[in-house]
Amino acid sequence: MTLSSIKNQFKAHPVTTALIILGLTISIVLISIGISSVRNTHLLIQQQVHYAPQNATKIELELSDKQDVRALFKVFDGISDQTGVILDRAKMFHNGLMAPVTPEYWTKQVVQRFPLETGRYLNVTDIIHGEKVALVGKARGKDVRTKNGKPYILLDNEEYEVIGIIGVKGKTTKAIDYKIVIPATSLSSTLLSKLQSAKTIPFLIHNSYTDTYADEKQIKQNAKRLFPEATCTASPYGETEGIVAPNRGSEIYISIMVYALAIINAINLTAFWIQERKYEIGIRKAFGYSNADIVSMLFWEMCVINLIAVVIGFSIQWMIRSLLSKWLDYPVEITSTTIFAAILFVFATAFVTTAIPSSKALKIQPVEAIRG
Repeated sequence: MTLSSIKNQFKAHPVTTALIILGLTISIVLISIGISSVRNTHLLIQQQVHYAPQNATKIELELSDKQDVRALFKVFDGISDQTGVILDRAKMFHNGLMAPVTPEYWTKQVVQRFPLETGRYLNVTDIIHGEKVALVGKARGKDVRTKNGKPYILLDNEEYEVIGIIGVKGKTTKAIDYKIVIPATSLSSTLLSKLQSAKTIPFLIHNSYTDTYADEKQIKQNAKRLFPEATCTASPYGETEGIVAPNRGSEIYISIMVYALAIINAINLTAFWIQERKYEIGIRKAFGYSNADIVSMLFWEMCVINLIAVVIGFSIQWMIRSLLSKWLDYPVEITSTTIFAAILFVFATAFVTTAIPSSKALKIQPVEAIRG
C-alpha cells in the first residue's frame, strides 16, 4: 500500500516529491562524509599514539659555544642498547617545502619502530658510518628518483638512498605514510650548520620496553664530563605531544546545517503535500480510517522516501568515492556505522517531517471528500 501511495504521489506531485528526495539525498551524503571524517580523525590519532616514541624523555643540551653536532652524540655513550635517540623538531628542504624528518640514533642495536612494505630498516652500520640512506613513507613514492639503478630522495639538495618504504600493505596509515627517517649521523650540511648555530639542541630518548630514567642520569653525567660549560635538562615527553588532529569541525557544521535546511524544506513540502491530498485523506476517513491510521500512513510514506534518498545517496557516494577521497584527503567509505546512521536517519527524519504537518491531516474531515 505504501509503495503504491508513493508511486501515486510521484505522479501527482513530481516536483515536491523530487525536491524532498533531493534535499534528503544531499543530507545523507554529507552525513556519511561527516562520519568518515570523524572516523578518520580518530584512526589518525590512534596511529600517531601507536607510532609515537614510547617512555620518551626530552633532553635539551644548552651549549655555551658552537660545537660539532656529531660530537654531541658521545653524551649517549653507555645508555641502554634498547634506548633510541631522536633529534627532535628536525626539518629538511624537500619538494619546495621544509619537511619534518626523523633522525634516529642507536648505540649498539636498532629497534624497528615503523613497519616496512619493502626494503630494510636502518642498521647500526648506517649510523656508525653516517650513511646517506633514508626510509620514506609510501605516500612519498612519487618523490623517489632512480639514479644508477638505485632509488634516492633529495633532502636539503643532498641525495639519500632509499633503503626501505614505510607503510602497511593494503592499508592507509596516514600517521606514517609521509615519514622520512634518516640516521642522525648523516645530517645534511645545511641542517648541521643550523644546529651548530643554535645554542640549544633538542633530543628525545625513548625505550619501548622500560622507562629511561637510568639513561637520563647517564646522559647528564656524560654531558657534564664532555661539555662542562653546557647545561643538560630533562623533562617528560607526554603521550599526546606531537599529536596532530585535523580540524574537521567545518565539515560537520556544514552537514548539520544542510540536514537542518533539508528537514525544514521537507516539513514545508509535506505540509503542502497534505493540503493537496485533502480529498484522498477525507475519503480514507470516510471509509473508517482513524487519525492514527492516517498519521501512520504518512510516517511510512516518509520512511520510504527517506530510504529512496539513502539508496540514491549511497549510490552516488560509491560511484564518486575515489574522487571524494582524493578531494577530502581521507577515505570516504560506507561502513557499519554509516549504515546504522542511515537507518536512524530514515526513521528520525520520517518522524520529524510528519510530526508537525500531521496536525493538518488530523483536522481534515470526511466532508472534505464531498467538497473535493
